[in-house]
Amino acid sequence: MIVGVDVREWQGDRRTGIGRFLEEFLRVAHGARPADRFLLLGNGDTRTRVRGDNVTFTRLRERWTPWWDQVTLPRSLRQGGVDLFYSPYIKAPLAARVPVVNTVHDLTFFVRADYNRRRRDLVLNVPFRLFCRAMVKRSTAIIVDSAASARDVERLLCADRAKIKVVPLATSPAFRPDADRAADAAALARFGLEPGYVLYVGGFWPHKNLPQAIRAHAALPDSLRLELPLTRFHHGHYGSRQRASQFYVRNSNSNRRRLKISGNTASHRRIDHPHSGDHRIAPDVLRF
Repeated sequence: MIVGVDVREWQGDRRTGIGRFLEEFLRVAHGARPADRFLLLGNGDTRTRVRGDNVTFTRLRERWTPWWDQVTLPRSLRQGGVDLFYSPYIKAPLAARVPVVNTVHDLTFFVRADYNRRRRDLVLNVPFRLFCRAMVKRSTAIIVDSAASARDVERLLCADRAKIKVVPLATSPAFRPDADRAADAAALARFGLEPGYVLYVGGFWPHKNLPQAIRAHAALPDSLRLELPLTRFHHGHYGSRQRASQFYVRNSNSNRRRLKISGNTASHRRIDHPHSGDHRIAPDVLRF
């Protein structure tokens, strides 16, 4: 069987959640199914991150994304003799002659008011929802990360429940204990941390649901909360400590005087990692 996969998420050194998920999925899939072939399809800016004897990577010129999606891509699937197409998004060619499997991570852009306040959002979301409904109707199977996403896909897009498969995201091997105490100690020292903390990686975007995590942490017993401070790793462009302080105080019902932010942030540290690329990040260690 030949499986076609849209890998446009792999744009140079830029790392995204969907890109990481896709990388781990294909790394496991091509090894678990050596008899099958995987045809990875990207555009001119795509760089492959998975290689193997049964993996072929092809770049297709993309001048206009809708044309690439609905014309260029199905033509390439037909020429490549693809038997099944997988898309890590809620989009795929509607007229492709092969079965299509999609992953729908969430429908935040339809559910949250934060993403429907601007007039532009209200105008674009109506036709986009119609497209998404046509997409799920056309799909052979729909993979979702959670039961909550499954309910949203069924309710908002009128999807056939029998098509929806809940497959929770797994953890990358890069985030598993390796029993290397020396390396652990070096990493802690590098970022000015001590053993024992609750880790959050990311920004303040509404769909990250960070306020709920902050409130849950703030509700812990004092002894446990102080023993396991909330630690947020962020890229240098995610804003100042002052903004972080205001955000945490607002969402934890804590007094600003009780909030202490520490961490080795005098200079952003550079991380060279085969899975995370080259980034400069810094920690904020918060104690209430």
